[in-house]
Amino acid sequence: MSSSTQPLRVLQKHWKLTFIAVFSLSIAMALGVIVLGVSNTFLLLPPAGVAPERLVMIHSRTLEKAIDQVSYPDYQYYRQNNHVFTDVAAAPDSVGVTVTRVGTRAVSVVSRPVSDNYFKVLGIQPYIGRLLEPGDDIYRCA
Repeated sequence: MSSSTQPLRVLQKHWKLTFIAVFSLSIAMALGVIVLGVSNTFLLLPPAGVAPERLVMIHSRTLEKAIDQVSYPDYQYYRQNNHVFTDVAAAPDSVGVTVTRVGTRAVSVVSRPVSDNYFKVLGIQPYIGRLLEPGDDIYRCA
């Protein structure tokens, strides 16, 4: 018996174990490809704006924190008195998670509050319908 056919005979003899190993490896490789694709999309690719190299983030600086969020009144002031940027949009660091029941399934919806001009500043257009418009801003002061 040649040495090249011996491993094949062992795999053929233990075909159930071979099937489980091949199936497990294919699932692991598929998950690896999915994880790499998702991480590439969210971590490595630039934002989906028209000119992502022209986007900047504005932060405030306090004695306690080197980088802090800008308050909503400050954001309104920057937007109204802007003479440098094309426009100013707001996207706070807070993220909300809502869990809703649909039949017997629990559906989680992840949301992030943004200003009414957020998508316009990024240059994102909807495929169908509309995005936010002026007046949709939920952080308006009453």
